[in-house]
Parts: sequence; structure tokens; C-alpha cells
Amino acid sequence: MAKEQANVISINGTDYDFEKFDETEKGIISQIRNCQAKVAQLQSDLQIIQVSQEAFTNTLIKRVEEKATEENTKEGEAINE
Repeated sequence: MAKEQANVISINGTDYDFEKFDETEKGIISQIRNCQAKVAQLQSDLQIIQVSQEAFTNTLIKRVEEKATEENTKEGEAINE
């Protein structure tokens, strides 16, 4: 009978049956899994924040450039009058 992948722990290239670990070792494995899940969540959050930062930066640049273009157009019209 094949073992489920979740019950096999690989350490330095060697596979171990999860059920053969003692309670302390199982607790450590649980903490490692929690850390891995947290890292994955934080990486996802970081990507969202980076995309948001880029969007805000691009919006600011666009607004500043549009304002500069409007001011240059107004100055040109004032000179031509």
C-alpha cells in the first residue's frame, strides 16, 4: 500500500514516515509547515503591495506630467496673446 505524500517527510534527501516521529518532532514539523505557509502568504502580500506601489507611482507620474503639459500650454497661449 502506497503512503500518502503528506505522511512522508524528506530530510536531506532521505524520506521518513511522519508517524514514526515522536510528539516533539511532530510539533517541530508542524511549526515548519506553519512557517512555510506564512512565508507563502507574506510573499503573496508583498507582490500585491509592490503592484499597488507601482500603480500609485504611475498615477502620480501621469498626473504631474499632465499638469506640466497644461501649464506649458497655458504659458504658450499667454505669450501668443
